Amino acid sequence: MHCTPDAHRSPAPAAPLVQTVAAPLTLTPWRQAANQVMPLGKFRGQTLDAIASSDDGLRYLDWMRGEVDGQRLRISDGGALQKHLGMYLDDPTIAQDLDRALASTRRS
Repeated sequence: MHCTPDAHRSPAPAAPLVQTVAAPLTLTPWRQAANQVMPLGKFRGQTLDAIASSDDGLRYLDWMRGEVDGQRLRISDGGALQKHLGMYLDDPTIAQDLDRALASTRRS
């Protein structure tokens, strides 16, 4: 029996198992605000972004910002909701959507 030179070689050592872990994504401050979960109320458990997907939700966020900013509603979250509501609703695109939602309410 004729053997080729490769037949007598020992198998190549297995490559070490390396587990690569993706570095955590750094969210922009606006994305962090959009991901804020509403801690109470009729939209409890939903993110600001999900709430804002409807005109009713946008109006609710605007109302909630007024309640939190006016300190009529106090939430023990270190000011995170207040900060995130402001940042989210002050985004030019969201502000434009909110203006449209409020205008449609006035016309109704």
